[in-house]
Amino acid sequence: MIRAAYAEQGDLTDREFNAISDRITELLCMLCVGDTQPQHVLHAEVAESIRRYLREHIGHGDVRLPAVAQALGWSPRQLRFVLGQNGTTFRDMRRDEALRVARDLLEDPRTTTTVAELATRCGFTPNWFSAAFKERFGQAPREFRKRRLEEIAGEQR
Repeated sequence: MIRAAYAEQGDLTDREFNAISDRITELLCMLCVGDTQPQHVLHAEVAESIRRYLREHIGHGDVRLPAVAQALGWSPRQLRFVLGQNGTTFRDMRRDEALRVARDLLEDPRTTTTVAELATRCGFTPNWFSAAFKERFGQAPREFRKRRLEEIAGEQR
């Protein structure tokens, strides 16, 4: 699966490849902790619906736990329980998805939003955003954007 994704990387957009890589990582983590039981399938589906909802609404809507739970037809307590069964918390998932949204926006050459504006839009303070982004992706947001824009410019030549 990893080899196939890597082999097809050239046929995928960066966003598609990153999404596949993120999912492969999640699946490998599930295997490492022995998360192969059938009851976990439902929990994984609920967790994925939470991720999807967060991804679609970060920067555009209310992504606090009560609002997300209501939108998905669950109680906040149920969502916390399911996420706990998946080894995460709502706060961690919201942070991870916000960082992924920010990464995708920083990769988009059409995005003219400053890093500070992007941080605020995704629910971070600028300093905390830079530290969290660097911890997650290995580069500060400005460095990431600059490198990505240079790569795009090189591909267009």
